[in-house]
Amino acid sequence: MHIVIAGGTGFVGLNSAKAFAGLGIRVTVTSRKRYDAAGEAVAAENELIDVAYVNLMSGSEVFSLFAQQRFDGLVMLAHAHQYARTRAASNAIYPMILNCLQAAAVTGVKRLVLGSSRAIYGGLEPPFHEDATFPVKVSYAGTIEEKLGLPHIPEFETTVKRVVEMMAFDYSIAMPAPTSGLETTTQNETMEVVALRYPIQWGPGYTAMGNPFSLVAHAAAGRIASLEGRTGYLGLSVQDFWNLISGGASCFVKDSASAVVTTMLAPTLPHHIYNVSSGLNNVARHQLEALYDIVPDARERVGIAPEELDDKGKPDDGFNADRLREDLGWQPKHTEVGAALEEYVDWLQDNPF
Repeated sequence: MHIVIAGGTGFVGLNSAKAFAGLGIRVTVTSRKRYDAAGEAVAAENELIDVAYVNLMSGSEVFSLFAQQRFDGLVMLAHAHQYARTRAASNAIYPMILNCLQAAAVTGVKRLVLGSSRAIYGGLEPPFHEDATFPVKVSYAGTIEEKLGLPHIPEFETTVKRVVEMMAFDYSIAMPAPTSGLETTTQNETMEVVALRYPIQWGPGYTAMGNPFSLVAHAAAGRIASLEGRTGYLGLSVQDFWNLISGGASCFVKDSASAVVTTMLAPTLPHHIYNVSSGLNNVARHQLEALYDIVPDARERVGIAPEELDDKGKPDDGFNADRLREDLGWQPKHTEVGAALEEYVDWLQDNPF
């Protein structure tokens, strides 16, 4: 078996590559860079992993890779980053996924695992269940965010995530044969498509520095300076953003990777959309207190007092991995926040990020 991970040198991609290779499965990870140090380091650790330098926006480069390698499965993790703040930057994902989808269909790839996002539920009221349906236009009118004046996921980000899922699922639908009266050609085989919707993710290999879990872990490990006055996603301070998402779902990256492997290798897929969550205690104050118990001298480096953070969290919004557990027997291994943070900090002390 040979798997290709598009956008595979990001932290979910590299952890997924290691998980596949640990099962004896050959993996190719793609990178748009001329040289990717993280990808090369992982490839040097395991002969089953190799790096392909491919511009996913180039149809010819993508088709050439797929035609030469003849992959059995595609994991799509490349995306327009959440910090893309222009339409052109945000829309860059569309040619990337179309090139990968078409190349996969033409070369007989059987299954696609798409890395999607909890952002897809933007503007909806809980519970955030996989069977939720979406209006055409994203709107926060009348939602709790609007009523309380809270920041929310940008509408364009939610729209892009929804469109990408629809594009992927289109390739699971058989196209009718031409009926023009001319000689017809055999239609491409359809792919089995599964979308994994992730919440905030954190753990070894994270570099975007937008979420508070990773920021405090990097500060505790001495990888970045004090967080005092630092802003994160949505332009909020670390404390404000952490309080905003306190109690919500998150996923430790190794659990994210195991969900990719589980859905790729499952003999059958009873459903084709799964929420993924580690089920950790994500109350902000409890997380920081757990970190300070693990690394007592981190208080000065982090620069945040537990009392600045929410100690209750938000009401349950229904986002959980129950369907993935019930259908495929998947279980997260990082369900205790202190143990997960300790593993993360230990990794940071031994590895560049």
